[in-house]
Amino acid sequence: MNSIYTLGFLAVYAVWLFILLIITGLLQKRPGSTNATVNDFFRYARKGKRWSGAFVCVFNGDFTKILMLSRKPDPKHGKRWGRKGEWGNIGGSVEPGETPTQALVREAREEIGVGINPKRLVKVHAKRISQPKLYPCTMNFYATSIKESVKIRLNDESYRYKWFDLKKLPDKMLDNKKDILKWRDIARSCNDTTLKPS
Repeated sequence: MNSIYTLGFLAVYAVWLFILLIITGLLQKRPGSTNATVNDFFRYARKGKRWSGAFVCVFNGDFTKILMLSRKPDPKHGKRWGRKGEWGNIGGSVEPGETPTQALVREAREEIGVGINPKRLVKVHAKRISQPKLYPCTMNFYATSIKESVKIRLNDESYRYKWFDLKKLPDKMLDNKKDILKWRDIARSCNDTTLKPS
């Protein structure tokens, strides 16, 4: 009788393990997981680590436009940051030992060739994703402003950049339009000179 219970338990355990492996594989190959941040997300998740990302909305001086990037295929993974034709903000993974603002200063210098003062970064949103034991993730969103006349020097991660009028945002974006406008309002409402472009 005990051997029947043992066999039953092993069979249930094997089926559960098989289903878990299938689900994990499908999640890793699901549409939308073709960008570098998500690949990093899975890499850290498999190691049981928490992945952290930081992104910044770069507005012009009067907060009527936003600077966005169209990404190239990622050389590490051979895939895009997002789906083809999508526009996104500056940012990426927070490296070990970095704060989100330090990561953004680094990312802005690497991705657009612009030095951003961390004191001029305003946190506008944080998103935490936690699926038990598999995908702990924190995404930090900030805002800043620069003059449109500042020279942008793209690295090899992006095809091009463009200043978009906030009333005419592109349809294909990595972030939600309503979120972008809400974050703009938070940043614009700062009652000091934090975000006045120098």
